[in-house]
Order: sequence, then C-alpha cells, then structure tokens
Amino acid sequence: MARHRPQQGGIVMMLLFWVLLMAVGTWWIPGGLDDMLNPNVHIMNTSPDNGPVTLKRNRAGHFEAPGQINGEPVTFLLSTGATYVAVPSELAKRLSLAPGGRAWFNTANGRVEGNLTQLDEVVLGGI
Repeated sequence: MARHRPQQGGIVMMLLFWVLLMAVGTWWIPGGLDDMLNPNVHIMNTSPDNGPVTLKRNRAGHFEAPGQINGEPVTFLLSTGATYVAVPSELAKRLSLAPGGRAWFNTANGRVEGNLTQLDEVVLGGI
C-alpha cells in the first residue's frame, strides 16, 4: 500500500502566502486605522495661515485634530457649539496653567463647575 504524502511545494506556497498576507496587513492596516480614527492628523501642516480649516469626522463621528496650547502639542476634540476651550485638569497641570476663579459651565452632560484660566496661544491648523 502506498502512502499519500502531501506535496511539499504546496505547503511552502501556503506558508509563503500567509507570511506575505501578515506582512502586508502589518504595514497597511495601521495607516488605514490611523486615517479612520484621526483623519485630521495632518491639519497642522496643510492649512494656510489664517485660511479656513476644514475638518473631517473620525469613525466615531467626532471632530478631532492636533493643535497646540501655549506651544505644547495637544489633541483637540472640537464641539461646533462650544464657547470656551475646556482643558482637563491633568493637562492644565502639565501646561502649568494657573487656576483662576471658579465658574459653572453648561455641557452636553449637564452643568459642571470648573476653573477659569488664561491661555496665551491656541493653534489649530493655520489659525
């Protein structure tokens, strides 16, 4: 009785296919995911000085974009109806922002109390 041996070339080709597929996926997917999660990542380099800045929604439906507060890089989550720039307390400490008087703010999640402070510079795109 003859034994049936799998073809060695077929196994090698299958392994080569999977290795190439994983290599291409590893190279392509992070760039594709970055574009979906933050389509505005290049906004700082592409907007002309004082020109309009057009943002795209990310996959979650939010407008996120890189920018700067007082020269420090930050990621903004922009609200089309916002009147103030809200800064989390951890970021305020990192930026050495001096807390001012207390104030109440109306947010999408209701009223919250926070501190006022002074920002020297806020940069988004060319603005």
